Amino acid sequence: YVLGLNFECITLLKIENIVTAILKISNMNLRNNLSGRIAVIILLAIGYSSEAQIQIQDTTGSNISGTTLTICGNNTFDLKSSNTSTQDTLEWTWVTISGQGSLSISDSSGIQPTFTPSLNGVSYYTVTLTQNPNSTNSSSAQISVAVAPNPTFPSIPNQLCENNGSQFITNVLGANQSMSANSGILSTAGTSVELDPTGLNDGTLVIITLTETFTVPNTTVTFNCSSTQSLTVYTAPNVSLNL
Repeated sequence: YVLGLNFECITLLKIENIVTAILKISNMNLRNNLSGRIAVIILLAIGYSSEAQIQIQDTTGSNISGTTLTICGNNTFDLKSSNTSTQDTLEWTWVTISGQGSLSISDSSGIQPTFTPSLNGVSYYTVTLTQNPNSTNSSSAQISVAVAPNPTFPSIPNQLCENNGSQFITNVLGANQSMSANSGILSTAGTSVELDPTGLNDGTLVIITLTETFTVPNTTVTFNCSSTQSLTVYTAPNVSLNL
């Protein structure tokens, strides 16, 4: 405390309001009093810190300004302002760096808005958060956002026979794509993929994951987006012959 004022509360005030508050605290003339002058300096410093550089944060409160956020599909995402004071004006904006998609913002002046991408191939954006735009104490922060569609699955069989050995899955695997399976043995040769379900129980549901790697435009940053599809493995029934 300085002169009975709580520091945490003071940081929410504008500098000019802090000075006014100081002058009302005591009947003494702060301008002619050494301790009063020191208090003014301290409080002005606190007020100045409240106008510090704005930061963009994730939902956990970690600063992510200057980084690249990667999004798959049309999944929404939230961004937060490091400044939660209602005394300041916030403005969220975005521009397209490359691609044909767009972003919608739930609240362009909110502390934690939700962003929704519209998909049209791979798109790359810059999102800017500005504190007190068009003001002498304005500051801003930026983050890059890369959005890519989840890969489209090629046509694959919906069932396999357990005792038929390695079986065809697809022959149109893309250059930047890979497949994996949670059961059985999956093998890839060029654009062709096969699955060997030998030993799996009757009715086993195999989850096939298709993953595509994307590169953020004009960078070396890569990220993966995935889609899943399932097929069922059946075992051949035992046949008995009575003579």
